[in-house]
This record gives sequence, structure tokens and C-alpha cells, in this order.
Amino acid sequence: MYKLRPYQISTVSLVEEDISVFGNSLVVLATGAGKSLIISEIVRWLRQPVLILQPSVEILHQNKEKLLQVVDKDDIGVYSASAGEKTIRAFTLATIGSVYNKPEHFNHFKLVMVDECHLVNHKKLNTMYMSFLKKIGSPKVVGLTATPYRLETWGERLKNGYVLSHTVTKMINRCMNPFWSKILVSISTGDLIDAGYLCRPTYIDKQLIPREELRPNLSHSDYDLTDFQKKTKARETELVDIINWVKDKHNHTLVFCASVLQATELSNQISGSAVVSAETNKKLRQKIIDDFRNGKIRVVLNVECLTTGFDFPSLDSIVVLRPTNSIRLHVQMLGRGVRVAEGKKTCDIIDLVGNVKKLGRIETIRVEKVGGSWDIVSETGTWHNKELYSYLIER
Repeated sequence: MYKLRPYQISTVSLVEEDISVFGNSLVVLATGAGKSLIISEIVRWLRQPVLILQPSVEILHQNKEKLLQVVDKDDIGVYSASAGEKTIRAFTLATIGSVYNKPEHFNHFKLVMVDECHLVNHKKLNTMYMSFLKKIGSPKVVGLTATPYRLETWGERLKNGYVLSHTVTKMINRCMNPFWSKILVSISTGDLIDAGYLCRPTYIDKQLIPREELRPNLSHSDYDLTDFQKKTKARETELVDIINWVKDKHNHTLVFCASVLQATELSNQISGSAVVSAETNKKLRQKIIDDFRNGKIRVVLNVECLTTGFDFPSLDSIVVLRPTNSIRLHVQMLGRGVRVAEGKKTCDIIDLVGNVKKLGRIETIRVEKVGGSWDIVSETGTWHNKELYSYLIER
């Protein structure tokens, strides 16, 4: 039987007290804080029907594993096509993609917990989450996430007939008519490192291209990754040398790439490496991850994968080759390396794109109140409603 940490005990208590209070609530827990454990403890203490929603079957399995330790297995249901099971019981874990068209089966649940709740886009009522929650009677919702913020793009009509488009980072509880009414608790990566629950990363800056030379994408919501890939192609030999240098010093190296083409071309020149992307079928993806964990594969180059839901405590090096101004993506990437493991003293983060210089070290990024309102804070400043890109559109 596990022993709860002090902040886990207080978090469970705060959620229990809040269940009968009107309004949907956020619980902000950094990667490694034990979200699955906290979810299971809340369910154990409440002893009332709870529907637990998550975006993927991988996260569902993690949550089920912890729940099995505290409640009877006959009380646990799983409703997920990916898991090959569709049972509804007192405590039901479900992937949103499997339930959003079946609301009539779930309208008896008065409490819903949403893992990775930053994915709930409450501004669009026809999205899977919002449509489903409305159709089951708008129950009390408790959301859990490490990153309670999203990129948002909006247009400002000018008198000259142009529209000025803006892209900003916004806290998900600081919008017009917010779905989330309050934040109950916020535990940062820095808090967990200071308490000894996570390891402190070591940063190595090897920025290849000045950020001012990077082009934004068509929607001006992030960088043009195709253009970035072309710019780095000329330095491919240098990239291979850097990754091999990292591989030789570490046991497990995870590389975040900008494109499948970039990842594939690099992997072809790096022995003991493999590529994981959205194009990788599930069976092969699992084999690559298993081989990565047991050391048969030393380097995994991944594209838009292995962020949320990928836990590998022994990971001891990360190479960042994916530029972004999304602080959420930045935290998700770096968060893969902060878990503790036997014999692991640190995780080396080799930043080739200047993300750390722009957005901050992960241990300095936190959600806290500034001037009475919740904000995203790092060593490089505050980020809520901070403009990342703007451009003129002719109408």
C-alpha cells in the first residue's frame, strides 16, 4: 500500500470539500505529482458514482492501475473502444472518443473527473467534451492538468479594412464566461523538485538558429516547422554529431523533432535509434517504447508524441529540436525527464532551438496568483494574455 505525500493528502481533502460547492474546479498538478494516485484517493473517499474521462487509453490504463489498489475491481468499469471493453459501473473510466456519442448511458453520473482537462475547449459547444457534458445534464466537473492554459487566436477589425490577428497564451479559467470557476490547488515542478520528489534537470544550450530567423506558420499560432526543417537540413551532420554525443553519455535519449522527415533522416544516420510519430502503428510504437525502456533502443526521435501519458523515470537526456512559443508544449516536453529513478542524478536537456532561453527552465514555471488573478509565471516573465504573434489580414 502506498503512502500519500502531504500535498496529495491536502489536495484530496480540498476536492472532497469542494464536491458539494457550485461550479467546476481545477486541480493543477505538475508532471510527477501523482495525478492517478490522487484521482484514486478521491474516488475511494467519496464512495459515490464517478465518471473519469481521459483523452487516451494509455492514460486510462495508468488511472485504472491506481484505482485497482483502493477499490474493488467489480466496482470499476471501463468504457473505451481502444481498451476493448465497454462496461459501466460505479467508478467508470472512459476515453472521451468512445462516450461522447453515447450520453444516454452516462446521465446518472453527477460527478465527472477530467484528466488532461486543458483539452476541454469550452468556447466551442459542439466539441466532444462540451457536447457530452451538456447532454448528460451538466454535472459537477473536477479537472486535473499540469498545464491549465491554451494558445488562443483572435482577430481585431481595423478601420482601414484589415484585421489584426493576435495569438496569446490564456489561462483556461480566465476567459469570457469561463467553464472553470476556480483553481483549488496548484503544485509546480519546482515545488516537487525542492521537496525531493523530482530531479532537477541540467540545461545545455546549443541553439542552432536565432529565433528571429524562424518564420511563423500560416495561422501565426506557432513556428513554421517545415521551414525550420529546411533550415536545419544544412546542418544535419552537426545534428547527428550532437545526438550521438548525447547518446554516448546517457542510457536513454528522447529527441523532440519538428517533422517526420527530419526525424527519419536523422534516425537513418544514428545507430540504435527509432522514430515514433502519429504515422507509427500502435503495435510498432509499443515495441519501440518497450525496447527503449529495456535499452535495446538508445535513442527515440519523436514527432508530436510521447508528451502527455508517457512516463519513463529512467529517461536521462532530452534533445529539443522542436521550436515553440507554446509554454504548454514546452512544459510537456521537458516534463518527461524530471522523474526520479534509481541511479539517476539528473536529466540533461540539450536545447537546440532556444525554447528554455525564451520560456524558462521547467522548475521556474508555475501557476500562481499575480495581482489577485491566476497567471503563468516563469523566470522570463508572466504569460497569461501575452502576445506571441500578430499579423495583418486584408479583408
